[in-house]
Amino acid sequence: MVLEHAILAVLSGGPQHGYAVRRELSHALFGIRTVNQGQVYATLERLARDGLVTIDDAGAAGARRTYALTAAGRRRLRRWLDRPTGAQEPRSDLPARLALLASSGDRTGIERLLAEQRARCATVTRLLGRRAQPVADRGGASGDLVARAVLRHVAAELEWLDLVQRELDASDASAMVSICD
Repeated sequence: MVLEHAILAVLSGGPQHGYAVRRELSHALFGIRTVNQGQVYATLERLARDGLVTIDDAGAAGARRTYALTAAGRRRLRRWLDRPTGAQEPRSDLPARLALLASSGDRTGIERLLAEQRARCATVTRLLGRRAQPVADRGGASGDLVARAVLRHVAAELEWLDLVQRELDASDASAMVSICD
């Protein structure tokens, strides 16, 4: 997910302070993905520069800045939400990273990356498992549907990681390039 679009989505509910934007992002993403406060403020500033967000300093010294979505920001968000992700657009750079490691013959690097990705999948599964009730409470049936969809995506990713590992175990690292394409 692109951080700028996630921030636009949070601001579509109304103006907010930067800290509230970060808190809402964490809430909306079920705590699966952490977002650094500095990233949020840098992105908010860029969105303001690009005319997608306005900033209200409230005029008082020490007052918190409030960020609000502009009409252009709403249009950008809507285009992003409505655009399907094509099969040629990977959701991550993992296949490319694996292919680069394979082309250099770095078997250890491939194994380390596969292990790290498996650990990330385990963390997401654990977080969603712990938050199953809050997810259902917060989003009702739609929150539960989203949680189940994320868990299915993680299961599919784990299956793909297992396939890559089997290929790695059955051949030399340079043969990995074909499975990562």
